[in-house]
Amino acid sequence: MELSGARWAICAGFVLIHSQRRAALRTPLMIEWI
Repeated sequence: MELSGARWAICAGFVLIHSQRRAALRTPLMIEWI
């Protein structure tokens, strides 16, 4: 169960990083994130 949670957290983190990278291309979106 713990492993499953860790895997989920890693997946969520990966998605977040990708979202941030995509938002970095659009300054207005990045400002909204902050």
